[in-house]
Amino acid sequence: MAETKYTIEHRNDGISTQVILDCGLNVFALQLLIESYTQHPKPIPIKFRYRGVEIALSLAQDKT
Repeated sequence: MAETKYTIEHRNDGISTQVILDCGLNVFALQLLIESYTQHPKPIPIKFRYRGVEIALSLAQDKT
């Protein structure tokens, strides 16, 4: 998979791929969403509903 500068710098921040899989989420689709979001020079926080599920995206403000 291609990665952006942001995703390379933050590769080890957050939960593991296995936890995402255990939740029933598609890791490949999530990776594509993150790459699309972080490729913009100044991504703005966004929050929307899709089929009754609230989705929110923003760059992490601190390391976890």
